Amino acid sequence: YYSYLQKQFNQDSTLALKNTTTKWMKKFNEMYPEAVFPKVYIVPGMLNSGGTVTEMGLFIGGDMYGRSEKMPLEELSEWQKDAIMDVSALPGLIMHELMHFQQNYEDAEHENMVIYKLIEEGVCDFVVELTSGIPVQNEQLSYLNDPLNFEKIANELREELFSEDLSKWMYNGGSIEDRPADLGYAIGYMISKSYYQNASDPQEALFQLLNTKSMITILKESDYAYLLDQKLDS
Repeated sequence: YYSYLQKQFNQDSTLALKNTTTKWMKKFNEMYPEAVFPKVYIVPGMLNSGGTVTEMGLFIGGDMYGRSEKMPLEELSEWQKDAIMDVSALPGLIMHELMHFQQNYEDAEHENMVIYKLIEEGVCDFVVELTSGIPVQNEQLSYLNDPLNFEKIANELREELFSEDLSKWMYNGGSIEDRPADLGYAIGYMISKSYYQNASDPQEALFQLLNTKSMITILKESDYAYLLDQKLDS
């Protein structure tokens, strides 16, 4: 598989990625003048992560973006076969990780809880949509678009919003069977988008999404404030 990747990542393909990503970064800089742009490295990983943020910059796991009809499958697990994406998804992933570089939250009270983590990740996906102009479409959102599915998930989330157990919501690819993995990303995206659309000042709303001192405030000022009902009444 790694030998195959060497042919997938060539000067032409990486130049196209760079041009698209740079265009989206410039758009983001127009919307958010405080933006910081670290170096971005596309590196071979261990087939388990799309990317990570470090003080040295953004490290993107290029091995997770090798899907094609010629992709060799014999060395891959079932999860890897499903999780590996097309190289065209890389600009979106780079922008997602770039948003983590911008985030500067002071909500220490909730930083290990579900409410914090799903908004933290959801903001990143929403800002990718905002800067690229490409609506987010994925299995998680399709699942939640079914009213029965959403009602079930919303009821569970009410119970666990202030829990530190992320197992139902984040980073659970390959370990959850009764629903799509990583539903917290999609719920966080929906909350972030709703908060932004409800705001009277888009620039201030974007600033708060990246710098809020209260994740509860973000949720309260979105269309999903009712998720707090049980917690507030208890």
